[in-house]
Amino acid sequence: MHKPHMLARQAKTGAPNRIGRMPQTAETDLADVAGVTSDRFLGGRILISQSRSGFRAGIDSVLLAAAVNRESLRILELGSGTGVAACCILGDLPESEMVLVEKQADMLKLAEANLLSNGFSDRATTIYLDVTAKGSARNAAGLRTEDRKSVV
Repeated sequence: MHKPHMLARQAKTGAPNRIGRMPQTAETDLADVAGVTSDRFLGGRILISQSRSGFRAGIDSVLLAAAVNRESLRILELGSGTGVAACCILGDLPESEMVLVEKQADMLKLAEANLLSNGFSDRATTIYLDVTAKGSARNAAGLRTEDRKSVV
């Protein structure tokens, strides 16, 4: 199933605002992000851009990805960060699709670039949202957990 990769941004009023498609190149996204490194995961199959400082994904994200049920086709990731676990999951489960939710815009920007550069943007949707928001705000942003086989 191919869906346009959309980013839902929560407006100050609490109402989501859907905006454009992801750019055609990940380099465009990362051009204005300072202090970013490129790291390889899963034996080099996955290339990830992540911040040089602060939280850096490592083996914990790989182990989290490995714990997902192999039969899962629809997966939700809450607090996706730079999308390392999601890229590992999508790399290992080629029939799956994911929704990534993140409340930090800079992390979400890196996640979108990582999904695109690894060839997963057609199977992933990102939502800019604090998962502790009220249910009505989560629903308005398109976050519906009842139709997901796995949640990470």
